[in-house]
Amino acid sequence: WWKLKNAGLTQYEPPASGYDPSKTTFPMAASSHSASETERYVYVAGNDIASAGGAADPDGNVDVYDVEAYSWDVYTRALEKYGANNLVLLGASSGGGVCMGLCVKAAMQGKPQPANTILFCPWTDVKVSDEAKNVKNTGGVDFDSLRYWGARYTRATDATYRNGKIETDYDECVGAGTTYYFASPLRDDTARNQLGNLKNIAIYAGSKDPCYPDAEKFYNEIKLRNGTAEWKLYNGQHAFMLLSSTGTATEVVHDACWKVMTQ
Repeated sequence: WWKLKNAGLTQYEPPASGYDPSKTTFPMAASSHSASETERYVYVAGNDIASAGGAADPDGNVDVYDVEAYSWDVYTRALEKYGANNLVLLGASSGGGVCMGLCVKAAMQGKPQPANTILFCPWTDVKVSDEAKNVKNTGGVDFDSLRYWGARYTRATDATYRNGKIETDYDECVGAGTTYYFASPLRDDTARNQLGNLKNIAIYAGSKDPCYPDAEKFYNEIKLRNGTAEWKLYNGQHAFMLLSSTGTATEVVHDACWKVMTQ
């Protein structure tokens, strides 16, 4: 957790005892462009799916269930310490998926929603819908690798991804894990029915990102169920707002920070 004040990010609070950081990959990083005096506590979620899926972790010790337990512990303690009105979730790519999962879980368990949730090119469905095949990807991630890592992340397949392709047919080895609500809430009826309880979700997506069709579906479902969410689509690749400090990327970050400091 970071304490956001003026233009600085300070004070990292580690999670409770019982979680071994060496077994979970949660890089914490962010930039603040705000000059407000308001104090907010911002959880910047990062999740290295390659590690979670076992590529960098030969023993396969980390998966979506570990990520859920770790992040939920941090979230619930922060709720108690700071109050929901002072909490902001911020995540990009798979980290955006973690923030999404926390909001959905909070709704399912009757816990308060954070004041704001900022999602940069979030991965909202680890099974990845077929529409993603038609996205003209310009870098970062592709349809096959997303499906592969999603299956590995949820322990649904032992497929091997080599030389840019999945060697074992994906559809033959995918299992129920890819419908797990924390990683793919639209594939779980109970989770889907709670999306109207989500509030102040801001999604920034790139039109050249295979993650964007599912992120838009997530946004539409929130709105359909009378939750509060905002959708902004830009001409950019996956996580484009993190790859540059000028132009559209800066516009996105400034807009997100303005929401954090004013809502």
